[in-house]
Amino acid sequence: MRRTRAGRWTLVVAIGLAAFAACWAILAAMHWHGTSEQLGIAAVPLAVVLARLGPWAEHAREHAPSTVSIGRDNNAPLITGSVTGDVTDSHKRDGHGPTR
Repeated sequence: MRRTRAGRWTLVVAIGLAAFAACWAILAAMHWHGTSEQLGIAAVPLAVVLARLGPWAEHAREHAPSTVSIGRDNNAPLITGSVTGDVTDSHKRDGHGPTR
């Protein structure tokens, strides 16, 4: 199932708010200090969820394959196939590629 970036952020915020509410409810049920301290402590799970799941929510690259065909002319292709992922910066990762 594909999710849009807005859909992923909605899910992350909902999980963060649920963690916040659950923590606050537990602290309130235990009568732990005052409301301001409870809210401060309950904000920690919210921050952790946003920090850990935020990069996933921001990840907007689609993993749909693209077709590649490179050749001298239409009658004699040199390379044909299917490419997935980001190939534009592949030479930066492995240290190979054209030199300038």
